[in-house]
Parts: sequence; structure tokens; C-alpha cells
Amino acid sequence: MSLFPDWASQHAVQLFQQGKNWQEVATDTSFLAHLAREQEDTPTKCRLTPERAARRYCLYYKLHGYVDWYDWCCEHWGTKWNAHQYSHECGEVWFETAWSHPYPVIAALSRQFPAEVFSVSYADEDIGNNTGEYDIRNGKLLCGGEIADGSREAFEIAFFHWGGDEDYELVDGEYRYLCDDAAGDGASSFIA
Repeated sequence: MSLFPDWASQHAVQLFQQGKNWQEVATDTSFLAHLAREQEDTPTKCRLTPERAARRYCLYYKLHGYVDWYDWCCEHWGTKWNAHQYSHECGEVWFETAWSHPYPVIAALSRQFPAEVFSVSYADEDIGNNTGEYDIRNGKLLCGGEIADGSREAFEIAFFHWGGDEDYELVDGEYRYLCDDAAGDGASSFIA
């Protein structure tokens, strides 16, 4: 059993630079320091009595429309946690998120920089599943989207993000996992 959630790799490239510049924000030292603090702050659970917890949940619901951080994050970020393993270089940003691609965050970011076009690709660590590529500007999808699970394109996007292509072979236009001597007879076999 893994102690870590399923991670999804995210990659965003800024294609055009006009007006307010994402690269300037992404390299701003105060922004990077804030991001580092956010990643260090791990939520801790308070030991609340059921009555205090109920009051707190009611208050949170009145204030935010959600009883806890978990539901709020899932709704507004598309994932339960903040970005992890963040890096950027030459206008490209790489990060990981738990579970899935945080489309709501990318759309909100693109609305903050309405003149910019972001080219985004993502892939779940479950190679060949939950992948996609798209361009977005000012919160509007310009082209692309989700890629069909198990498709050749889905596998190739996953290889771009996670590597692992040496464990697969392209057979009749489809990637198959190469299992080393699964039957014990000295021959390699394929697992779909």
C-alpha cells in the first residue's frame, strides 16, 4: 500500500508574452518564497469534540460554502493539495498534483494574464491514462483537451512526463507493456 496519492505531472509553456508577464511573476523572489512556505505548511488536524467540529463545519459552510478544506480544494483546484515538486525554467513550469490535472487553477491563472496563451500538457502516473494537452487564453480553451485513455497519444504524453517508454513496445499502433519472461519460459510477453 502506498502512503502517497496518485500524482499527475503538469507542464505549462507560455507561448506569447504581452502586457503583464507570467515569467516575471514566476521568478519574483517574494512569490517563490510564498510558494515554498505553502509547500512546507502541512495541515494538522485539531482534536475537536463532535460539538465543536459541528459548529466549525457550519461556520465554514456559511463562510465558504464548504465544510472543510478538502471539499473546497477539490472544487476550486480540481485536486486536494497544492502543487508539489515545482520547477520552472525559460518560461516552462513543471509541477505535480495529487490525483488529477488542476484545470480550475490553470483557467484562473490564464484569466490573471489575459493576453498570454498557455500551452499545457498533463499526465497521470498511471501511464497512458488521464492525459491531455491544450492551449488556453483568458480562461478560454483555444484547442486541445483530454486524450483518450490507452491511446497511442496518451502513452506518448505520459512518456514525456514520466519516462518509462523502455517498458513498452509499439505493436500495431498501440503501446503494450513489456513483461520480462512472465511465464518463466524465457520469452517476453505483452500485457495490455
